[in-house]
Amino acid sequence: MRPADRTVAAVLLGSLDPKREDAQISQPELCRRTGLSLGTVRGALRRLAAAGYFAVIEPSGRDLYYGDHARRYRPQLEG
Repeated sequence: MRPADRTVAAVLLGSLDPKREDAQISQPELCRRTGLSLGTVRGALRRLAAAGYFAVIEPSGRDLYYGDHARRYRPQLEG
């Protein structure tokens, strides 16, 4: 895991909604909070998902209709 992956994971975990148990945060907001470039954040998100640390939840049709295009990220906890 790269340092950028850890940084992005820490921000995602700090942004969890306790009721939904996921983080809904845009990539530009992740850039702002981490100080990383958009390409670095995207790469980190891709690696975190591929490694199974986070599941990526795409916005639903209803979300898109109301203008919400942010993905949600749910941590994958081991049983």
